[in-house]
Amino acid sequence: MQSVERTFTRRDILKAGAAAAALSAGASKTPAAARKPPGIALQLFSLREALGFRAKPPAKGDLPGTLEAISKMGFQGVEWYGWGGYFDRTPKELKKLLDDNGLVSASDHIHAPMLQGDRFKQTLELHLTLGTKFLTLSELLGNRQARGTKQFWIDGAKLMNELAEKLRPYGIRLGLHNHAIELQKLPDGSLPWEIIFDNTDKDIYQQLHLAAWPAAGLDPVAYIKRYPGRTVSMHMNDYAPDRRDVLLGEGTLKWQEIFNAAETVGDTQWYIVEQESYPTTPLESVRQSLANLRKLLAERKG
Repeated sequence: MQSVERTFTRRDILKAGAAAAALSAGASKTPAAARKPPGIALQLFSLREALGFRAKPPAKGDLPGTLEAISKMGFQGVEWYGWGGYFDRTPKELKKLLDDNGLVSASDHIHAPMLQGDRFKQTLELHLTLGTKFLTLSELLGNRQARGTKQFWIDGAKLMNELAEKLRPYGIRLGLHNHAIELQKLPDGSLPWEIIFDNTDKDIYQQLHLAAWPAAGLDPVAYIKRYPGRTVSMHMNDYAPDRRDVLLGEGTLKWQEIFNAAETVGDTQWYIVEQESYPTTPLESVRQSLANLRKLLAERKG
């Protein structure tokens, strides 16, 4: 890899810092009429077997063909799952594949060590090359037993503040994705998700994995409103109490309420389709979830 210093000038970094300052000052203050509608991206984990990840039987992945299929469906961007690697390609190779298919790098799912020590420089160069503005911690790593303590989440918030400060000069924002564990109350009644976002800087965003909220008996709309301007992206997946392979729009989520909160309060930049279980083939399941999302968005606009 080329070094960051050789690839990006001091002027580039200062311009990125100015953009980051504007975001930190409160993107949610942008008048609703002036906001661009969120883009639609796909979390690549949705097509992990086509990409050679956990394929059964093991098989070599087809990143170019998969990105082409994603583009033809009408997605505008992709979200990487960087904790699983980048398909043995350089940043420039990945950028060319995106450009060839008219796609952008919407976000990346990473782990904290990718922003620490010597790995920070490598991660930074990758995403400055790709033009990624949002890096999302897929989870807070650490002793799993300690997750049942309030101190674990307080320490996690502190770590996130430190990592966000490192990224801020480059115009990149840090966020956290929820699973079920962040939505389970601790023995003292506190909620890990609230501990994190009550104790982190205001430009640190929440990425809601929507299906997990009704599963935990919680309303995602309430949390979009609780943390205004901080719901940069959402994983668009639906919930049904009796099945896991439900497609977007075919479960119990109140999509119009979610869209309204996301686009008026949340300052949401990306709707990211994620289909982890499939009623048909992975590709067809993704295609149908996208079609359902477009139909629901058209109903909102109508």
